[in-house]
Amino acid sequence: MSASDNGRGLATSAVRDIIVVAFAELGLHRIQAATLLHNLRSQRVLERNGFVRFGVAPAYLNIAGKWQDHALYQVVKSAPA
Repeated sequence: MSASDNGRGLATSAVRDIIVVAFAELGLHRIQAATLLHNLRSQRVLERNGFVRFGVAPAYLNIAGKWQDHALYQVVKSAPA
């Protein structure tokens, strides 16, 4: 995606679609995602799709030569009623 695509809902839609695939087609129970602490846009995409922040992973990934903390999110498949 390019900068001109920001704010158009493309990432939100893509995450929504992959949740359907993960739960309905692959039969997964839980999906986990992580974002850099300062990446508020990615965190909003996850939250819009039902992900809940459950912690922080210190020095989670080496990005741009620096070990960086990440916010951890998850969404759990709801049990059938």
